[in-house]
Amino acid sequence: MIRRIIVIAVFFTMLIGFSAELASAQIDNFYQTGKIRPIISETEAEIPLRENILADAGFKFPSLAKSKLEFYFAYSAFENGVLTEKWAVLPNDRAWSRLSNQTVRVSGSLNENKLSNIAVSPLTELSKNYLINPPPTVGLYKVVTVPLTIQPPSVQGTRDQIEPAALNVTPAAIRNVLFNAPDSVNKFYLEASYGKFGFTGVHHPQGDVVPVTIQATISANCQEQIISQFTPIVRQRLLEQNIDTNNGSVDLGIIIFNDTPGCPPYPFATRGALGQRGAPLWVWMPESWFVTGPAIMTHEIGHALGGNHPYSLRCADFDNPPTCVAVEADDRDFMTVAGNFYLMPNNYERRRWGWHPSGAFDNPAGGSGNLFDLHSPVLPFVKDGVRQGRFYFRNLIGAYLGYGIYPEARRNSGQFERYQGINESFRTGIAARIGHNNYGDPEALSILLDPNNTAGFEDAPLQENQQVSIGGMLIKCIRKHNPGWGTRMRVRE
Repeated sequence: MIRRIIVIAVFFTMLIGFSAELASAQIDNFYQTGKIRPIISETEAEIPLRENILADAGFKFPSLAKSKLEFYFAYSAFENGVLTEKWAVLPNDRAWSRLSNQTVRVSGSLNENKLSNIAVSPLTELSKNYLINPPPTVGLYKVVTVPLTIQPPSVQGTRDQIEPAALNVTPAAIRNVLFNAPDSVNKFYLEASYGKFGFTGVHHPQGDVVPVTIQATISANCQEQIISQFTPIVRQRLLEQNIDTNNGSVDLGIIIFNDTPGCPPYPFATRGALGQRGAPLWVWMPESWFVTGPAIMTHEIGHALGGNHPYSLRCADFDNPPTCVAVEADDRDFMTVAGNFYLMPNNYERRRWGWHPSGAFDNPAGGSGNLFDLHSPVLPFVKDGVRQGRFYFRNLIGAYLGYGIYPEARRNSGQFERYQGINESFRTGIAARIGHNNYGDPEALSILLDPNNTAGFEDAPLQENQQVSIGGMLIKCIRKHNPGWGTRMRVRE
């Protein structure tokens, strides 16, 4: 079954495309060295199905995809005597994910900021150790935020005169979302990472905020214009404020732009390599999305850190793929679409980022029969009462190489473990998440497997003596959930 899941991931990748128009001169004999940079967008765009692939996979799959993944080639070039970073659109003719965030040499033709007839030579390659054990995403990442006002050329005045006419979003509001609110971005990541990961600024301890105003005519594709044209201007303005985004001193750049006709009404973000430092990750967000609060910003930053949208596979019979339906997993995780559920990361993501309580086990004990508690408030390494309700993970290797199984459960406790309405049934629910162990692949999907024969959100805990086989791994409940003791499971291949 897991091999068929791989087909789904490949299928989803094949559907992702990109088209753009941005006026620029054609460059013949294009020859540059740079990096392949993925961009993920919360587009909620409908993507046509390819029935033959679905039939081969054996799964039903919805036609509504709520994100898209595009690839750019980022390189440095002199423009008016200034070295600036340029972004060119890559054609959707090959699996760029294999070169994601790697340095390459590209030759071909550039026309209207689109590359064609290209040849690619990798200059660096992710190490085998990175693919299976990437560096943890830890430490204080330096963040700068730019409220970007996009004005039409008809607005009169010098730059100094129009600069103060920024967005309605103030520096105080930005720092409230990032640092000061009870559910701020920084507090979320400190909680999620057990204090191992957070944010600071380059000059300001709560992030530098540098307003910028640009006068420009909106192109036919404003998303590409923001990436290719406006972001280099922002970087130059930051340099004037002694914030150099080229020397490794900035880890995350956030650009909040005013809602403008023709510009994308959704956020988008670069997809960085796990544990990446030294090259800025970028998040672009319309003002209307930013003012909704920290949840969406936290979600988009999660993409920049390499996080995936989780997908839920709901099956009547796990060993019979035609009975399974894959849907966006609107539960259990802040990486659900646009951060709709402001909850702690799932175990697969936590494992990838290297976040766990000090002393927590990463792998099960040896032997063919492994016992573990999916929740217990008496685990010896848990000291903080709030975190006792969190879920902890063991990595279970199933019958298929390349995938890990991550059992998880949670209780409703803490600032970021809130349940409402239909989600009440997830209070004590359990799940097993399958994740690809090739951590270098930004398109790897974590697929949530709910061990219940339900098509909706009304999941219940796996009951006593109920069992499910996932990829050759038998998971059996030997004690139903108890608020004090948790849900005890036996795992046997």
